[in-house]
Amino acid sequence: KGLLLALESSRQAAIDFGYPPEDIHFVGVPPHWSIAYRQMKEIDVVAVRSSLPEGFLVFVPGGKNPLLTNTILRYSIAASKEIIGDDFLLGFSPHPGERPERPEDEALFAQAFAERKAMLEGIRMVDMKSFSNPERYAIADLVITTGGPTETSAAAYARNPNVVYYRDDAVKALLAESGVEGGN
Repeated sequence: KGLLLALESSRQAAIDFGYPPEDIHFVGVPPHWSIAYRQMKEIDVVAVRSSLPEGFLVFVPGGKNPLLTNTILRYSIAASKEIIGDDFLLGFSPHPGERPERPEDEALFAQAFAERKAMLEGIRMVDMKSFSNPERYAIADLVITTGGPTETSAAAYARNPNVVYYRDDAVKALLAESGVEGGN
């Protein structure tokens, strides 16, 4: 019973909300989150953005599962074109671990990569390769993720709106990918 806090600075807000102080436990944040936060604070967002094409930058970080990544990209592009229009500028960065781990997955990955290439044709994009992941979040106007803890925390640290693509089957796939038996 109790409340686990990643940030000690949230303790008073939790008490004000009604949690008894003895039920509040500070567990801290993963070490790479503080490194990411420092990198975000160090970037000169105004200078970087002035060097990029004008537009409303939507950052979509890729995941290890190419089918899920393509799904979130497809919906992100469609919604952004509809809502943002001509100002839409996509920042996409594939996950470094997005590769087949078994020979029998190679055809699926090849097909997914070919579909992605076709999907991205004609889309105004920012080449995100030269930026660290925290910098990508810092320079974006909007982040669209699958809702992993690092992604949502990074978007919050960057003070960016974060749209989380959530579907039960996507969550199960992410859990299974993380080693949770059956994705439940």
